[in-house]
Amino acid sequence: MKFYEILEQRKSQITEKWLKQVIETYPDEAGKFLFENKNQFGNPIGYTFSKRLPEILDELIVPTEPQKMYEAVEDIIKIRAVQDFTSSEAVGFLYVLKKIIRKEYHQDEKEPLLFREMLEFESRIDQAVSLAFDIYVGLKEKIYEIKAGEVKARYGKMVDRLNEMYGD
Repeated sequence: MKFYEILEQRKSQITEKWLKQVIETYPDEAGKFLFENKNQFGNPIGYTFSKRLPEILDELIVPTEPQKMYEAVEDIIKIRAVQDFTSSEAVGFLYVLKKIIRKEYHQDEKEPLLFREMLEFESRIDQAVSLAFDIYVGLKEKIYEIKAGEVKARYGKMVDRLNEMYGD
């Protein structure tokens, strides 16, 4: 059996483990809530993870739509970029998948085809991490621009009021 066939057959188990380990990056109570409640309106973060992680895995197994991968990664990074994560922690959810695959589905190096396919899959994960990092940096830049604009607006109004009170 080929490596990608194994992944395809076990997709739901892999996704469940992946979701669980990503949720473990959050504090206990928040993680429990995120994992148990996957309602789109009651828990949009948990919903996004439970919807987008399987889409990412699908695209890693059989890359067909780069835009689909981009959108799925972007939705998760949008969440993690505004939370209290470092850049490596924000994109690290993809490396969690690599660890799961290595631990659970490691193939014997004596099976060259399976081993090559596993390395190819890991390379796809690495490319997804690069994509996630690019998205993260872009989002952080936007956040900085918004904050800088707010500070300028706040102090600009204060300067205007001081000028009105005391003149130029």
